[in-house]
Amino acid sequence: MRKRNLIMNVSKVLSVIFLFTVYSGWSQGKVNLKKLEKQADKFLAAEAWHRALPLLLKLDSLDPTNKDFNFKTGMCYYHTVDKNKSLNYFKIAEANSDPSEELDFYLGRAYHYNNRFDEAIKYYEKFRQDLINLNKTTDPRYKEVERYIENCEVGKELVRDSVTLEIVNIGEVINSEYPEYGPIIPADESFMIFTSRREDNVSTEQDADGRYHEDMYISYKNDKGEWQKPQNLGFGVNSFGHDAGIGLSSDGSQLLIYKSNNGGDIYISDHSEDGWTIPVPLSGEVNTAGFESSACFTADSKHIYFTSEREGGYGGSDIYKAELLGNGTWGNIVNLGPEINTQFNEEAPQIHSDSKTLFFSSRGHNSMGGFDIFSSNYNEDSKTWSPVRNIGYPINTADEDIYFVLAANGVKAYFSSYRNDTHGEVDIYILKRPNSSPTSLLFRVNLPEDGSEHKPIAGRIILSDKETGAVETFESEDISRSSHAFHMEFEKEYDLIIEAEGFVRSTFPVQVMYRADIFEYVMNVDLQKTDSSNIVIHLDHQSEEFVERVVVNDKEVVREDLPPEKEVIQEKEVVQEDLEPDKEVAPKVMEPEVEPAKISTGDINVTFVPGVLQFDFDKNTLNGEAIKKLNQLVIYLKSNDTNVKISGYTDTYGPEDYNLFLSKKRAKSAYDYLAKEGIKQEQLSYQGYGEANPIADNSTLASRKLNRRVEFVIKQ
Repeated sequence: MRKRNLIMNVSKVLSVIFLFTVYSGWSQGKVNLKKLEKQADKFLAAEAWHRALPLLLKLDSLDPTNKDFNFKTGMCYYHTVDKNKSLNYFKIAEANSDPSEELDFYLGRAYHYNNRFDEAIKYYEKFRQDLINLNKTTDPRYKEVERYIENCEVGKELVRDSVTLEIVNIGEVINSEYPEYGPIIPADESFMIFTSRREDNVSTEQDADGRYHEDMYISYKNDKGEWQKPQNLGFGVNSFGHDAGIGLSSDGSQLLIYKSNNGGDIYISDHSEDGWTIPVPLSGEVNTAGFESSACFTADSKHIYFTSEREGGYGGSDIYKAELLGNGTWGNIVNLGPEINTQFNEEAPQIHSDSKTLFFSSRGHNSMGGFDIFSSNYNEDSKTWSPVRNIGYPINTADEDIYFVLAANGVKAYFSSYRNDTHGEVDIYILKRPNSSPTSLLFRVNLPEDGSEHKPIAGRIILSDKETGAVETFESEDISRSSHAFHMEFEKEYDLIIEAEGFVRSTFPVQVMYRADIFEYVMNVDLQKTDSSNIVIHLDHQSEEFVERVVVNDKEVVREDLPPEKEVIQEKEVVQEDLEPDKEVAPKVMEPEVEPAKISTGDINVTFVPGVLQFDFDKNTLNGEAIKKLNQLVIYLKSNDTNVKISGYTDTYGPEDYNLFLSKKRAKSAYDYLAKEGIKQEQLSYQGYGEANPIADNSTLASRKLNRRVEFVIKQ
């Protein structure tokens, strides 16, 4: 796997290591220990972690409580694929050392890699406080740990709502004691090309980390569908440098290759009766003097998606699209934009055979740490990408999860990851659909809890096939915390029936239209209590109270297209009083008892305060009232040398990560409008805060509507 420079440079690492090196006066009988440590320190100074590690393990076995040996051993593991193993050594170093901001930082990282997110956050926050106390807030890691804390918060959610699909190691026929990654397959899945760093590669050269150069291997399936022993593609296709397979045409006749030439470029090789041709650089505008590392073909081979660190991107490595021109070169390069690309690195794009479902890896978005795998769908009509979704845990982990490719038939996906059951380092894994069927998915029910104190709900959940009448039932003493998954088919019609103690029996129609990146469907359901003196009837069933949502996992939610809203009284509730037998009572319309909160302007004195902009559910579109308020703000800003901060918010319905994304889009809608009207960019800033800072309690439709807003703070 092609990795960029480590966060810490050599001098920083050395200062950390020697900070912990305090010799305690060895006796003559321990001269060999000092000699071993001196040799280990020499390797550490050269960042040859793999060479220092066995020496430090030997030292640690001879003196298990020595803080220096343990810290250095932890540092070695931290800089290998076995990052999770560093934790125990850092903990022993902590128990035998004085407090240190450096140790706090690495303890946070080690807990993070072990998916122990609360403990990681504790040490990250302790590290930040350490830097404040030491007046070292200019240390780049001061801001860096903010991102790590965000990763941990995402990780807590994803682990809590784990994907229940089957994930298996592809096996020792493909995987070895060395790293294997980057699986690519043709549409018929008859063979696989992947990248490995094996001892018997074309080149016996090793990088500074002790790993061999990258070579490409190929494995074919036999008549039983079993993978056969892989073969090196050989010298010519592979070279003495780094050679990695990154993309394959749907018919398997063209291979895209990463080579480490020119800072990292993309090459192409054609397959013929004589085998693979000598790779040549892609002609046209794809390769630059920068770093181009990954690429893939569309199904018709007329476009490629690729990653590049060229100038003009959003930060780090971005994903671009190129078109095959009439003269046979690649041009018309287009950045996929901020929906896909972030200030962090995006890698390994793979466009599915439907030419609209994109899988890629990113260190940005709502990653739980390292590279996570995401998906997005392209809408040809609107020419836009859908909100990016994290595929979820345990597909993604706190470590590096990358190179995800979905088979053309949609039955299974292949990806690379480092896990407890690896045969060596990074291995290739398979994610399988239910029943190994492209039309199958899993279905789960999510019952939002009422309040912070959990109360078990005994009952049963029934899924009934409307066409066949087949019924599947799940019964539990607490259906609210069940992870039970039903098997269902795309595009079939079902009835979901929920019978629970203390709630009205409820029936909901369920139908999931096909999408390649949907593996699980979760329906959020609010049950109606039977023990209430008043029964609340929500007239608008397209409102937030009953929304069917399509997900890859519980926390990454995309709302289904809904029919046009009915002619109803919005944001009101009809309350039906207790009835005597055979007596009809007209329903009473109750106005919500929630008053809009006034906008906060901080500690500054202003003579103009714009109003709060309100938004419809799941929308970031500016309505007529919002535009009126923005026009007033335009006049004020053009007449006054002031700045404005734009803050976007949502209600609490839906997953926090999606709401954070939506709140930012709402704030940006106001930002874009003001910029379009001639307000200078240096006067404007915007930020999304998701569900934070509610101005109402989110208990009713009306109160939630108040929280779907954009606020402004005017600064002199």
